[in-house]
Amino acid sequence: MLITIILMSKKIDAAVFFGLLITAIVGIVLGKFGIEGMPKFSNEIIKANTSLNHFGDFFYGLKSLITKPKSIFLIFTFFFVDFFDTAGTLVAITNKITSKTGKNYKMKKMLFSDAVGTIVGAILGTSTVTTLTESTSGVAAGGRTGLTAITTGIWFLIASIFTPLVAIASPITVDGMSFEPVIAPSLICVGILMATQLSSIDWHDFTAASAGFVTIMIMIVGYSIPDGIAAGFIVYVFSKLFTKNIKDITPSVWAMFVLFVLHFALK
Repeated sequence: MLITIILMSKKIDAAVFFGLLITAIVGIVLGKFGIEGMPKFSNEIIKANTSLNHFGDFFYGLKSLITKPKSIFLIFTFFFVDFFDTAGTLVAITNKITSKTGKNYKMKKMLFSDAVGTIVGAILGTSTVTTLTESTSGVAAGGRTGLTAITTGIWFLIASIFTPLVAIASPITVDGMSFEPVIAPSLICVGILMATQLSSIDWHDFTAASAGFVTIMIMIVGYSIPDGIAAGFIVYVFSKLFTKNIKDITPSVWAMFVLFVLHFALK
């Protein structure tokens, strides 16, 4: 982490990338000296894995999925987690970019591309394709447009035949606990940049401050962006309701409040 902090403090271009690279190399060297919990590098470099055994599995269970009433709650749960995980990440990222460039980004297009990715990923039989917090590292490195995503996608395709090499950045398990020694430092540094947006919260208004604080804490403790957003909305509505500021609660906020209460009730 110190390596990435130093590089970012010196405002070196692609500081996050170089931080990842140097961290991985240092970890491999330490691992060779017998230190446990370090990234491991196998002797293989190229190993293609083009298996499509799960291609189309989505269609086989579609009929039974629709005909079962319980499936509705399952679908809603996946939608809730995917939507608010994506929305929370995008809001945090775009706010940081907008404050620097002054350019407004259309959330509708971002959510559309995320939805298409989720559908295509399900058909291909992959794990969920969605916008994750790790995207902030790309933004911190200078990514601003769709060309960044296309370029990243091309590199991912190339990386598919270098599985052993890419696996260096994979999580490791120590005493039954999972750690990400290569990726974690960069995410912490990007988190520091994102934390600057906390100044936008009116900390002198206890209603807004409590909702914001609860949102942040639930995200951290519960390791869930959607749960954090949900808890923040619920606290905000109750605070406004019992301080007789109900007029500040818009219809859309009421709708979200009901959905969030149902989310926790059905969880």
